[in-house]
Amino acid sequence: MTDEQLAAMHRLLAEYHRKLAKEAMLDVVQQYQADLAQRLADEAVLIPRRTAIVKRLYEHEQQKTPRGAYKLPEPTTDLPDNEETDDVPLFLRRVKN
Repeated sequence: MTDEQLAAMHRLLAEYHRKLAKEAMLDVVQQYQADLAQRLADEAVLIPRRTAIVKRLYEHEQQKTPRGAYKLPEPTTDLPDNEETDDVPLFLRRVKN
């Protein structure tokens, strides 16, 4: 089922529940059917947007390096190689071998 077909199905169900809401005798049933119809209509609108988001995420995943990690720049501490201070966070300190 394509995204367009899924959205069309949601729109069809929304119309069906709007019709049921108009025919209902009890206020509770009318409110329930109208609410359900609105939810289905809202979902029909969101389907193409969600598809576009998933497509962009997939394309973004394809841009990863071969090992699966993004290329991140090395953090700079603006400290000389031989100077170490206690006020620098641990994750920015150089690893001593």
